[in-house]
Amino acid sequence: MARNSIDLDSLPPALRKEMEKACDVYRGFHWNKEAEEALLIKDVEQIPETVVVLGELTGITYRTVKGPGSDPVLYVHAFDEPLPFLCCDPGKKQLYILAGGYTIEDRGIVH
Repeated sequence: MARNSIDLDSLPPALRKEMEKACDVYRGFHWNKEAEEALLIKDVEQIPETVVVLGELTGITYRTVKGPGSDPVLYVHAFDEPLPFLCCDPGKKQLYILAGGYTIEDRGIVH
């Protein structure tokens, strides 16, 4: 996926509103830290009707910076039953985390 700088003022109003919403969500997750990067993904497909279930996802680990001036930190989330599924599209181009009853809040991944 190519990463390019995005000029929000050049976007159509509806897309600009979505990007601004994404930046607001980022600030909520990262203790009011401004997003340094936003990705505009073109030619994205919706979740296909048929996916390949690779297995049950028992946890997820990611690295991020939370708060202005902080260093990157690893976050590890262990999932409880019912476990979500790690899936991919039949073309093997996109991963999905499906089911399990998890949501995202400012405090993080919630079950």
